[in-house]
Amino acid sequence: HAHAFGRHGRDFLDAIQAETDDQTDDVIGYREESNKVYAAIKFKDEGGTPHQIRVEYSESIIQSFERIQSSYRSSGGIRASWAQDLAPFFGFLVEGTFQSGVPTSIIELVLPLLEDYIGPEIVGMALGMIDSLTDMATRGILAGAMTMIIPDVLELDFGKFFNNPPDQFLRLVMPATVTADSGTALLIEYECEDSLGPEDFFCPYPEAISSAPHFLGTDYEIPDDYFENPLPYLTAADPSIGGLLYLNLYRMDRTQFANEYVRPDVYQFNYFIGNVFGNLIGGLF
Repeated sequence: HAHAFGRHGRDFLDAIQAETDDQTDDVIGYREESNKVYAAIKFKDEGGTPHQIRVEYSESIIQSFERIQSSYRSSGGIRASWAQDLAPFFGFLVEGTFQSGVPTSIIELVLPLLEDYIGPEIVGMALGMIDSLTDMATRGILAGAMTMIIPDVLELDFGKFFNNPPDQFLRLVMPATVTADSGTALLIEYECEDSLGPEDFFCPYPEAISSAPHFLGTDYEIPDDYFENPLPYLTAADPSIGGLLYLNLYRMDRTQFANEYVRPDVYQFNYFIGNVFGNLIGGLF
């Protein structure tokens, strides 16, 4: 399989190099038909039989890409929506990739080779997840699944973020530090009742977690959010990551947040991470 994949990969590159304006021999061509645009991907199987995959995308996908592009090219102030722009566009890219069958073929080839290292149970579970992801991609519901994980509360200002000086990047994304007896440490707190081991990233869920205020006596002090969060609570000089993140948490809790997109503070940032990814981890484990 690896040899065949490599041979057809070379054929694919040779076809691209030989590409002309004659669209009858396109490897990847774009067509318009009944107000729809689609990519036609042509390839041959191991027996030399030609195939064509048709990946359609709507006008809304084009508009999503244009909004993402406008945000990236701006100097700030133009934001792309996660639910309306990023999730549909990324979903389209992943769906088209999986419909081609290439990622699935590679993964199904590599995973069994790792069975001695990660165990047959993990390999079986991973293959099952790939089958589910491929099924979602085939049915075109991947973008919807992505917005179920991260709801319509997030916008990103790529222009603002990329206009930050490069030497400031680590300061924007790293937690604050404190001086401890053993030296300088990252200011991170958990809600676990029991001690965590060095290999643990999140608390056992949900028996050993107690909601509490955090970072008491520091500039990052936040009140109790009354949410049993298995993930760590983080600090940052700028929780918006240099103006990249804008949150509208009113859609999660109408009692304590205004109905507007704002650059999050430490409390809002941790509330978002905990309620989105903490719930996801709690459901899985």
